[in-house]
Amino acid sequence: MLGVAKENYRCASQLVKRHEASQRHTAASDCYFRNLQRNDITSLIPSWKDKADSDARRKVEHNRQILARIIDIIKFIAGQGLPYRGNSESARDLLEPNKRHGNFLEMVLLVSKYDPLLSVHVTQCSERGQQQGRGRGSCITFLSKTTVNNIIRILAELIQERIVETINRDCNRKYGIMMDGTVDISGTDQLNIVARFVGTNGKVEERLLGFEVITSGKGEALWKLLVGKLGKLGLDKKSLVGLSLDGASANTSENVGVVKYFYDDVPLGYFVWGFAHQQNLMVAPVFSEIKETRNLMGLLQETCSFFNESSRRIDVWQKWIRAHGQGTAQLKKMVKLGKTRWWSSYKAIKRVFDQPKSLYILLGVLWELSTSVESTAATKTLSDGLLTRFLSFTTVLTATVLIRMLRICDPVTKYLQTRGLQISQAVQLVEFEKNVLSNDRSKFADSFEAANEFRQQVQELVDGDDNPDFDVVLEQKLPDATVTRKRRRFFDENAVYDPVTSDPKEKFRLDVFLPVVDRLAAEISTRFNERNSELYSEIAWLNPGNYKTIRDTSSFSMRCLAELAEVDELELKQELIHFAQYYSNFLHPAKSCSNSSDDRDSDQEREQESNNQQSPSPDNIPFCKGNCSNCLGCILNLLYGYRFYCRSYNKLYKCLRIALTLPCTVVACERVFSKLRFIKDRLRSLLGQELLEALLICSVEVDLLKSIAEEDVYRKLASVSPEMKKLLMF
Repeated sequence: MLGVAKENYRCASQLVKRHEASQRHTAASDCYFRNLQRNDITSLIPSWKDKADSDARRKVEHNRQILARIIDIIKFIAGQGLPYRGNSESARDLLEPNKRHGNFLEMVLLVSKYDPLLSVHVTQCSERGQQQGRGRGSCITFLSKTTVNNIIRILAELIQERIVETINRDCNRKYGIMMDGTVDISGTDQLNIVARFVGTNGKVEERLLGFEVITSGKGEALWKLLVGKLGKLGLDKKSLVGLSLDGASANTSENVGVVKYFYDDVPLGYFVWGFAHQQNLMVAPVFSEIKETRNLMGLLQETCSFFNESSRRIDVWQKWIRAHGQGTAQLKKMVKLGKTRWWSSYKAIKRVFDQPKSLYILLGVLWELSTSVESTAATKTLSDGLLTRFLSFTTVLTATVLIRMLRICDPVTKYLQTRGLQISQAVQLVEFEKNVLSNDRSKFADSFEAANEFRQQVQELVDGDDNPDFDVVLEQKLPDATVTRKRRRFFDENAVYDPVTSDPKEKFRLDVFLPVVDRLAAEISTRFNERNSELYSEIAWLNPGNYKTIRDTSSFSMRCLAELAEVDELELKQELIHFAQYYSNFLHPAKSCSNSSDDRDSDQEREQESNNQQSPSPDNIPFCKGNCSNCLGCILNLLYGYRFYCRSYNKLYKCLRIALTLPCTVVACERVFSKLRFIKDRLRSLLGQELLEALLICSVEVDLLKSIAEEDVYRKLASVSPEMKKLLMF
């Protein structure tokens, strides 16, 4: 072309355009640029493979989007503790409206109405199921019970991994264990294991680790079962700082109980008998070992059974409630007495004797049933007998004494059942309760006056009733004392007459009031006499209320806490002394530059607070609501907020975490048992142990369940089978 252009250069541009349009130039240019990009003929063959990979990725992404919706549905049902299965779960009956598919498939169908992607998937599954007939063949729909059970197990496993990771990474491998057993509806003895630890943010967490079948009730078997579960999860038993159990002999026996093997394997650990369980055992004997209180409990139980036996009796009760009650009082009913929890008895007493109107309504109902023409002879006899016993002043006075005594124990018991209870607060509450009960020993006159005033108010309500025939009269005084005679047992023995006080009021004080108070005081002194007193005294030094009494390193000991936290005791004392000196400045930085008058005001406030603590009452129980700045949890948050845990008070921070890690109740286990009643009920009594544990973990740890990422579920579910891996992994 160049030669032609030299001969006829005037038409060179036309020749160039003609050459560029030629097939030879196009092929040469294509070869040139392919050579630059190394795109020869052999490199063009894999492009078909890339296209196939792209199609496979789109299919995997489509499957993941469908599975994400199914996982959310499973999370919701598991978090609510609802059953999954139904009577008809086959794919061919999926769109049949008259079939009972169960909660899971019904929720899938409900969501598919508003989700086009899931709607198409459900329709395709139903069509393929109808074509195949019975059975699903080799079709994976993500809706079968096998896939659902696998996902539930995977979710529980991920929750356990999250808990163990937090303990091993953020808690310096330090944790406590709360353990309790129960029998489920199928008669299987189950062991509940809950871990207690402190996260990096200073928050106390109690998490369910496992739910195991008890094959033997011996202490050694229970300890081996616990150690095996901890080892399976990846937790070191040597890092266990505390163990909390109930008072069963298989747990607390120092010879053959769990405690014996715990101290053998973990010599630095501490066993704590659950405070809430001891509180229940402390109060329960008051209702059964004193004659008057036992008669009162029997009267309330008989009354409750009397009304529950007949619908007409309940109708009369509700008629009086609607006529004289207001608001939620119209919904009140008689309370049954529980067999294991003392506060059910206390609640039953308060339901009748807490307000004058409550007893007035009960008296009116019993009077109407005993005088009504429609009542049977048995109803009249029973109601008349109950009415006579409720009119007794002994009954009113006994109920008043119990209410005034147990109003001290009731808030303490409720607080001992709170989540994340600190062992320092538990010890402080027990001491508070002991002081209040000891002060009430001389207050029988107040109880007698309160009972008399209560009787007068009830009588005024009866006298002011619109029905003139309702003329019952409550007794105004205690019955006269009777002489008891001891019969002779041998021929040479004379009958002995017990000395009796002439004053029935004094007799009631000696026979009822003082035994109630003394029994409570004796039980609280006996049951809470822990051998961990040295540890408790060391934890008390960490409480800001005792900072003023800290003088020097020789005035207190921190040996136990230093061993548990693995720090030097002397350095720990020095940090605590320094922190105690500047604690008020850390708590109120603006007050560090205040004048002397402000200091005097603050001293007066502290003196007033100390005076209030010296005269305790149920209204000033030291409950922490998260910002009291006077408990170990608030001190730990203070150190964490100022970042003092890095260098300044590193050892003090570790000891505070150890003190908060020590468990002191088994209430978290009781909460799991409450969930167990809903998950393993009469209709699901044949649940397998592995699936039962997974459902319990998902139902209890709902916050961790919601935080699980779908990618982690895809990864674990893909390892179940090669088909799942092909459908879910890129």
